[in-house]
Amino acid sequence: MLTDRAFTHALIEPPVDLPGTVEVLLWSMTARRTGLLEPADDQYVEGRVLFLPGTRFKVLEVTEPTGDERGRVLLRELSADEPVRAHGPFDDLALTSLYRCVERWATVGRRRSVGAAASRRFAALPGLV
Repeated sequence: MLTDRAFTHALIEPPVDLPGTVEVLLWSMTARRTGLLEPADDQYVEGRVLFLPGTRFKVLEVTEPTGDERGRVLLRELSADEPVRAHGPFDDLALTSLYRCVERWATVGRRRSVGAAASRRFAALPGLV
């Protein structure tokens, strides 16, 4: 389980311009879109969502990067009172949903952009900054 004590920033689709070899995919029920609040400068992020401080995430699956393919960390947001167990009731639903997103993005491609000054907010796992 990972817990971020600050706001967790995430994107609704994979970006075209972020470096790295691992993608973190989050399945969520409470993330909030920030479109109406985004600045018009280099902090602008199209398709940003935020999680409140203290949000807990369960690690569902980790895939190492290989060759040209990025690695993946699949996470599911836990509800505030949900116990952490080996296999929870929403784990299969979350994994199926995340796999579908990966398949869709493989055919559609990357379209979103991230402002240069905001890119560091998306460079680490929740709770590890």
